[in-house]
Amino acid sequence: MSCKKRFYQTLADRIFFRYLTINSTTVKKGYGHVKIKVRNEGTSNLTWSLQGNGREYVYKTVGKEDTLTWTSLNSFPNGMPSGEYVIQFRANGNKVEGEAWGTTGQYPGDIN
Repeated sequence: MSCKKRFYQTLADRIFFRYLTINSTTVKKGYGHVKIKVRNEGTSNLTWSLQGNGREYVYKTVGKEDTLTWTSLNSFPNGMPSGEYVIQFRANGNKVEGEAWGTTGQYPGDIN
């Protein structure tokens, strides 16, 4: 098993103009299997998107006080393209509160 923890962020730490951007994260060549877990601790829905390589790959909504785990396995069974990615979080103009984790792996079993 070979996986790499890419980030952990308390979302309220990085509020910027009502949305939060976690510093870009890199999916290294050979580590294209990705897992992102977002816990919304706020009072409104939280939306997040994963962007990179000139396109938006994921756009998800996490309900109030809910948790959502996304993996690349269904959309990208052979792994996501390597490159720099940015994850943006929004809460409809409300304070973004919660936590996010991410990891990448060489094999699908690395992120389960």
